[in-house]
Amino acid sequence: MTAAAMRNRLRFIGDGHDGEILAKMAVADAEMARVGIDVNAKAAEAVNLLDYARELFCKAEFNFDGRGERYMAQFEAVRDAMKLSSAFLPGGAGQSEQGTVNSE
Repeated sequence: MTAAAMRNRLRFIGDGHDGEILAKMAVADAEMARVGIDVNAKAAEAVNLLDYARELFCKAEFNFDGRGERYMAQFEAVRDAMKLSSAFLPGGAGQSEQGTVNSE
C-alpha cells in the first residue's frame, strides 16, 4: 500500500505526513512479522487484510476520531487472527516475492 492510499484512508489532505505514515506502516509490518505473519503475502485476500491491518494500526497511532485505543484493539484482533491462517505464514498460500509498503 502506498502512502497516498493510506493518506486517503486517514482523510489527510496533502502529502505532509507521508513520511510519518510510511514509518507507522513499517511499524505495523514489524509488529505483524514479530508474531510470524508474512507481511509480503501476495494473494489478493491476504493483501487486502494486510492493508486493513495497516490501516487500523495507523488510525490507532494517529488517534483517528479520538478512538485510538479502539483501533489498536481491532488491529490486535486482526493480527492474532491472521497469525492462525496458513495464508499468512512464510511459505504459505499467500507467499510473495516483493514487499507491499512503498513510497509512491
